[in-house]
Amino acid sequence: MYEISNDVMEAIGRVEGKGEPIVAAGTTGSGKSAVEEASASHPVTQSLLGIREASGKGSVTKASTIATDYEMIPEDKLVMLAELHPKTIAECGDDNELLGNVLYSGAKDYFKNPDENLYKTKLAKALTNLLEHPANDSLGYKLKDIGGDKYDALMEVILKFDISQVMIIYNEMIAKTTRKGQKGVRIFIELLSSRESLREIVAEFWNLVIKFINEEVEALRDKLESNGAVVEVKPEGGYKFTALLGEDDIDSEIAELLLKSEEGSKEYLLSNVSLIYRGADYIFNIENKDALTVAELGDTKIHCIRIIDTQGLFHSTGVKAKDESERIVDLLSEFHSTKLLLVVNSFVTDTVKDGYDAISMMLQEVNRDIEVYILFTHWDEYLKSFANQSGTVSRFSRRSNIDWAEKYKEAFYAQQKVVDRFAAAVDDNTSKKKPKIIGVYRAAILSEDGNKMEDVLDCEGVQYPDALNLLFANMVKQAVVNGDKYRVIEGLGERH
Repeated sequence: MYEISNDVMEAIGRVEGKGEPIVAAGTTGSGKSAVEEASASHPVTQSLLGIREASGKGSVTKASTIATDYEMIPEDKLVMLAELHPKTIAECGDDNELLGNVLYSGAKDYFKNPDENLYKTKLAKALTNLLEHPANDSLGYKLKDIGGDKYDALMEVILKFDISQVMIIYNEMIAKTTRKGQKGVRIFIELLSSRESLREIVAEFWNLVIKFINEEVEALRDKLESNGAVVEVKPEGGYKFTALLGEDDIDSEIAELLLKSEEGSKEYLLSNVSLIYRGADYIFNIENKDALTVAELGDTKIHCIRIIDTQGLFHSTGVKAKDESERIVDLLSEFHSTKLLLVVNSFVTDTVKDGYDAISMMLQEVNRDIEVYILFTHWDEYLKSFANQSGTVSRFSRRSNIDWAEKYKEAFYAQQKVVDRFAAAVDDNTSKKKPKIIGVYRAAILSEDGNKMEDVLDCEGVQYPDALNLLFANMVKQAVVNGDKYRVIEGLGERH
């Protein structure tokens, strides 16, 4: 981390929280973090933002990312602001799932073979598995690094559950359902949670869990301070910190703790996360740029583009299209946003298809005036896959023999069916207020000189600089049409 000068702190204050919020929604791996990375002006900042990219699980924490052209924000640095505060049981979002799964595993084995020693061994094995291979939105993920003594303390509490009481719950579960698997586990957990006689031990388990997690909050605060972050104590409790990350932090532990969304991350301890950085010229070199003005200092106009990066659709297991459709609307409400950036992976997977369902449902049912911008990403992967699956190209064919310009046209029109589906969902919306699709954009990461496929994508403008330039130009054009503009002049906020 780097020391933050008074001038930089002052500059951060001028852009923090500024800019009309644009909610970005898409499945995990759709390319939301690539949008942020591509919008940064400096390779160092791009590399730091790239740490946030999902390699499977994806982020669970919302973040406000602000690209600005304000020269007092160092071009080769990433500013991070976030809050750390003591956690509560409700914030863990577990509903006794971890505890219930451990006890269920033991009860299931004991039901087949009533050996108390084997039962205890099974409990320990189940807890170990849940901590070693957790989903990153689970309680197991938050406890995975607790170490031997704390693990033993948790096991000590778990073993306080009387085996006869646990088996009564297990037998009640069997009486309620003949199905095994997750339905049985859910019923078991519901019975466990409602059992008055076990409430005291359940509370003891949770007191220990919260104690361990809040010790991590304090440990992270100490690490931030020792690394040079500015840490303030909040009047209502907890902390707010400001960190300045640069080239020396790219492979550092502190950057991994703060930015990574998966193994090694402590992002689950953070809230109200903001990332501020200098934006690339191409996102600000647009007509009517004044619509992006958030402050004026003499003759200097400060422009910002703020994107709200959110947890990927269908990140959590078991959610339905309707759940995720409603979550998109909730995010728009939470940030008082009228702008929705739908980031869609062109390379179609089952999760991407689920994303289509959630997006279509939202567009058909939402009763709000929303500007919708659709960005199709991963066009390089999509075009390769399309060429292989189109029936005219053998997988043994040399890629140099493929007519990529023709394949691009075919792939473009095939993808247009997805756009048509979204447009039809809007047409079917009978609400008084309804969304409006403003534009469709396509992007790929092009990195190989002399690659004929990439040359075609480059020629068609299917790369992030072109796509983002056009996207933000259209967004600004729409703001001018709407008459929306927010400025701060000499410290006074005014809506124009």
